[in-house]
Amino acid sequence: MKNPLPMNLVITVLAVALPALIAFATLMVAVQNGAPVLMPGWVRLGPTVGGGMENLGQGVMSMGIILILVMLLLIPAGIMAGASILFLSPFSPAIAAFSAIVTGSVTLGAETFGIFSVLGRALERTEPSETAFAN
Repeated sequence: MKNPLPMNLVITVLAVALPALIAFATLMVAVQNGAPVLMPGWVRLGPTVGGGMENLGQGVMSMGIILILVMLLLIPAGIMAGASILFLSPFSPAIAAFSAIVTGSVTLGAETFGIFSVLGRALERTEPSETAFAN
């Protein structure tokens, strides 16, 4: 029978799990909201007219693209978390877990900030109300 996980490791992971989940949820929101801003023709806004297989196919393709983008954005966070575990696990598994979760969350936060910056600039260029008030 294997030994259970050390209690300090379990407490560390549970203590830092909420900020990590918030960082991941924010990344998902950023990617999902980026689709209508960057590719407005690909996303239907407002009430759905019609339906059927065309609507289902468009929804499946949109979700597939969103999941692929999120997966690609998780790679740098995974690399940073893996490096933390690699370098700190000889000292203490709890410190390594804490550092990995915090490093991965900060990396996701930085990527989300970058996404929102790009989306903000794109929205400023395409916002019709901005051009109406500029004249």
